[in-house]
Amino acid sequence: MTHPVLVAVDGSVRAGGVLLAAATIAEAFHSTLHLLRVISIPPEFPPAAACGARGDPLPAFLQQEALEAMRLLVRAEPRAHSSLMLVRQGAQPWRAILDLADEIEADLIVLGSHGYHAIDRLLGTTAGRVANMARRNVLVVHDGEARVT
Repeated sequence: MTHPVLVAVDGSVRAGGVLLAAATIAEAFHSTLHLLRVISIPPEFPPAAACGARGDPLPAFLQQEALEAMRLLVRAEPRAHSSLMLVRQGAQPWRAILDLADEIEADLIVLGSHGYHAIDRLLGTTAGRVANMARRNVLVVHDGEARVT
């Protein structure tokens, strides 16, 4: 029986530590890793790019960039070499993470924490939303540095 672990990474320097934590857990429990990166079109771009209109190269470019970044992460973590790499597009990364976790029936979602700033306390972070709204276990990996309070 497989135990899917969904690992949500972003483009930050913390992504390697998140993958390391997930790979350690997956190895211990003989789980499969599903590595996810959510891309979104910045709101200041024209609407054609945001909806992925034919002929607009931006969505495909962002997807290729995300896949390459994940390939580099996987190369640095040998226990993650057999992980599935997925890119999803969404304006709300937390929603895309939860949707995929439901889709693959993940036993665990692993993602990184970023320091809290004033706006994060008001709106909430991706990690906070995933942890609060998930219907499965969530591991939030911290980097160990001092956080802004």
